[in-house]
Amino acid sequence: VKTPPESAGVQEGDNTSLGMLLVGGSALCFSVMSLLVNVIARTGVQSFQLVFVNSCVRILIATPQLLLTVKEWPIKNLEMGGLVLLRACAGFGGITSAFYAFSVLPLGDATVIIFTAPVWTSLFAAVAQPGHASSETNPLSVRDRVVASLVALFGAMSAAVAYCCVRKLGKAVSPVVLVGTFSLLTFLFSPAFVYVAGQRWSHMSATACFLSVAMGILGY
Repeated sequence: VKTPPESAGVQEGDNTSLGMLLVGGSALCFSVMSLLVNVIARTGVQSFQLVFVNSCVRILIATPQLLLTVKEWPIKNLEMGGLVLLRACAGFGGITSAFYAFSVLPLGDATVIIFTAPVWTSLFAAVAQPGHASSETNPLSVRDRVVASLVALFGAMSAAVAYCCVRKLGKAVSPVVLVGTFSLLTFLFSPAFVYVAGQRWSHMSATACFLSVAMGILGY
């Protein structure tokens, strides 16, 4: 029986450690981004406007990376294209729902619901592949709380679909392509949803603009 070389085991361990570090860093960035969404929303800027600004920052970061790293058309077949599009749509649903929840619900409540995403990821994968943490500081009507909670839950499920698509695609499509596609879709759709959701565009202070750029960078 042939045994794998020792270097292979070391490399696998290094990849696992790197993966865990990246996941931890991603969770940290998402948490800080969530806090910034909550802070900016308290200045009067509404959720879909924040989604639009976030997508602009992502596109500005992703475009140079796409031009420098992607040398050929990454979508090889219809199935792959469908998964990339589904991931982008699910990402749009996830980010818009999360931003709405973070701007309406107390931060702690919204975070608890959004972070049910791993549970939904496991369920969907099984089917597909056999600061203002207290609600007392943010009084809401029962209707507003129920609606925002359902939106947050939808966001968690959308994120789960996006995770499953990324897992299915594996290394076949560059992460930059996935993020770029998602950012472009969000950039195109979010302005329309400002009006569909009955929201309004607001003037952003210099502080809100600075925090929005930081939010976009962290989200990327």
